[in-house]
Amino acid sequence: MHVVVLTIDGNHRPALLVAAERLRRDHKVDLSLAIYDAATLSNAAGWAKLDRDLARADLVFGARLFSEDLVRP
Repeated sequence: MHVVVLTIDGNHRPALLVAAERLRRDHKVDLSLAIYDAATLSNAAGWAKLDRDLARADLVFGARLFSEDLVRP
């Protein structure tokens, strides 16, 4: 299973990586994880990589895609 996570910041990354490793190790889940945040999508190469990951994703999860700080002046 290929999971893509989209978020504004990278705060979720460490916990998601640990959880994915535990699922692989303890439950033999065939899982790959791609995590994207604002920093990884700051250039064309990042967006191209996201497009490739989305094309093969089994699940796409969005977290904190909108923040009041970003949508209000």
